[in-house]
Amino acid sequence: MDLSWFRIQTDIEELASKIRSSGEEFDHMLCVARGGLVIGGLLSHLIKVGKISSIDLKHYKGQMALEEVSEISPACAVTQGEKVLVVDDLVDTGDTAKFVHDKYGDDVNIKVAVLYDKTEGKNPPDFCVEEAPADEWITFPWEIGDE
Repeated sequence: MDLSWFRIQTDIEELASKIRSSGEEFDHMLCVARGGLVIGGLLSHLIKVGKISSIDLKHYKGQMALEEVSEISPACAVTQGEKVLVVDDLVDTGDTAKFVHDKYGDDVNIKVAVLYDKTEGKNPPDFCVEEAPADEWITFPWEIGDE
């Protein structure tokens, strides 16, 4: 599935609507680089989250899944008791969310928001716009030059 910028903007607006409808409010948005950076920037304006940071995790090399999630660059400090919204472009295995939960433990309340859920019901995110088949490759417009 090749996505356009228009589709991304529309889907981010829908994701924001779902988050607002839930009544949840967040103190901190943690964007997973690189896919969550674009989404998080737009989403932060729509749901009014002012504290934003990123964490650089790698779970893929090209289209090849790595054996485990590795942290390339850590996030800034997350304060105990904060409500944190972890934002990424998609979730497929749930390993990234598990990594973040393990890193911060019970010190913070973590929810996950993505545009596309490819988990097929296993480790689903808290908020998503659309479910997609696990075997479908999704190409985002910011992946120009990626192999």
